[in-house]
Amino acid sequence: MIQSAKNPPGSARLQFGLGLALVFLALCLAGCAFGGRRSPRVEIGSLMASTNANGQPVLFEVLQTEVMRFADSYAITVAQAVDNYIAISTNADTHLEAVKWKLAQSTAAFVDATGVNPALNALDLVVLAAVSRMVMEDEVPRFFGPEAQPWLEAHRKLETNAWLAVSKSIKPEQQNELRDLIEEWRRKNPELKNVGATRLRELAAAAGKTPQAASSGPASVFRLLSLDPFAGMDPAAEALAQARQFAERAMYYSQRMPALLNWQVQLTTL
Repeated sequence: MIQSAKNPPGSARLQFGLGLALVFLALCLAGCAFGGRRSPRVEIGSLMASTNANGQPVLFEVLQTEVMRFADSYAITVAQAVDNYIAISTNADTHLEAVKWKLAQSTAAFVDATGVNPALNALDLVVLAAVSRMVMEDEVPRFFGPEAQPWLEAHRKLETNAWLAVSKSIKPEQQNELRDLIEEWRRKNPELKNVGATRLRELAAAAGKTPQAASSGPASVFRLLSLDPFAGMDPAAEALAQARQFAERAMYYSQRMPALLNWQVQLTTL
């Protein structure tokens, strides 16, 4: 990753204070939830990929871990591609936009990975990867130039990996449904470049798909919009599980905050 500019006075203290506060909150919630180790299951049996022979629901923790791991890989890959571009590009104007992209993409990946529903988080990361690749295919020849071709290839590979990862949870017909939705959204929004906040819920709303109407079709990928990962748990166990999962998500994000703050400092200096 790029060597960021030296932190201004107080930046290190700010990073430490914010990180410490989130870690403290996470540890407190984890302590409250200690002993509630019953694992909620993401009930997506009807959406299982055909390659999943046992057809059993996906464990909450397993899917959440996979999603967080992919978000890390996504952020690292984008950051490295941007840094490599800056190292060979002589256009200072594009450096600023490149760092903006790195910060926005990494933030979006971490936010997507820390939602309540890991099945929906996985699809949100697919949406992020797909629409970001579409933007880069437009912007590389128009603005960034031929030096950014490896950067574009990195986004193409990330999208391929995202679809491969989600294929473990949804069937090919649901993947096709999601592809069509993404392509339709892009046709309607060809000028949009800031796509970090684009998720399945926003795409569904733009297409007029409400969670209530979508959930009526058991074969639709939109069913995940109204899925409750804690369904079937008694209230006490649900409260403990939610607290523990929130603590884990808070810890995940707090551990990545220093990198985001460093890139924000880098952006400010540019």
